[in-house]
Amino acid sequence: MPRRVTLPGADELFRSTGGVTRPADEDEAPVYASGSSTSTSTEVLERLSCSPAGRAVLPAACGVHIGRSRLQLSVYLEGTPLNLLLGRLSDAAWEVALGEVIQTADSLSRGAGDALGSLLAESGDLSLAAEGAAALATLAGMGMETDVIAAFGRALDPGRLIPSRPQHGDLWASNVLRTGRGWVLLD
Repeated sequence: MPRRVTLPGADELFRSTGGVTRPADEDEAPVYASGSSTSTSTEVLERLSCSPAGRAVLPAACGVHIGRSRLQLSVYLEGTPLNLLLGRLSDAAWEVALGEVIQTADSLSRGAGDALGSLLAESGDLSLAAEGAAALATLAGMGMETDVIAAFGRALDPGRLIPSRPQHGDLWASNVLRTGRGWVLLD
C-alpha cells in the first residue's frame, strides 16, 4: 500500500496548477490531486488501487497530508473519457463498450471485499424492491404512469435478495477512461 507523505510547500503548487502537477523529470507520469477527499475515501482508493481486482482498472493513488489539508493523489492517465467516445460509436460498438464498462465495474466490485476488509460495514443481503420502494413512491408522487412504476417494481424482482458489496458510487461516462490498457474507472 502506498505510504502517506507530507509535501512541504505543495499547497501553493496545488493552488497554482489547478490540481495537476508535473514532476521535473518529464519521463515521470504527472500526478492529479483532488482536494475534496476524505480520509476514508482515500484509504478505500489506496487499498483498491493496490489490490489484484483494482490494479488493472484504477489509477494508482495515495493520500497526502499538506498542513491541515488532505489530498488524494493519483497517476495522471492518458486516454479518452467515455463521454467523448459515445457519440462516435455505432449502436453495436456503443453496446459493446457499455457492456465492457459494466463488466469492469462489476469485476472491481466483486474483488473489492477482500481489499477493503475492515472498512466495509456488515450489511447482509439486500432486497432491490425494498431499497427502491421510496424512489418508486417518489416517481408515483410526481405523476409517473402506474403501469411504468409497476414495470420498474417487477424489474426489481420482489422477494429476490442480492449480496451487498461495494459499488462505484459515481459511475458515469466522465468517470470512465479508455486507455491503452483498457477501461479505467476514475473517482
